[in-house]
Amino acid sequence: MNKCVQITTLLIVVQLAVDEAAATRPWPYYVPRDVHPPTVENADWVINDVDRFVLCKLEERGLRPAPAASKRTLVRRLFFDLIGLPPMPEDVETYLNDAAPDAYSRLVDRLLDDPRYLHAGRFRQLTDIGGSVLDGVIA
Repeated sequence: MNKCVQITTLLIVVQLAVDEAAATRPWPYYVPRDVHPPTVENADWVINDVDRFVLCKLEERGLRPAPAASKRTLVRRLFFDLIGLPPMPEDVETYLNDAAPDAYSRLVDRLLDDPRYLHAGRFRQLTDIGGSVLDGVIA
């Protein structure tokens, strides 16, 4: 399991395990509890237990998941999301030609280990706060 999936899974499980009656307390005082993945109608769409939670909420609202993105779209999204830059053509071709079932997970891990990931994350943090720590340098 790659780092991204582990972190996402942990965050979703913690969020779902929060005792709703204690919602007025600060988050460190929530009591975790055992959570079992919900049953869903479109089980063919599910790849892992996290998908069951997402799909359950979509089905409750009468929505369906979007169609799967192409490999070319996925690699572009991943590069923009994690390092803030488009992939080089050779990165796209390498990913498109990788038929291994864990190709996406390996690409996620590679980009999380890329030094540009840390830089992109810092820039997002600064822009999220409106640049106030830079005395107005970032509008």
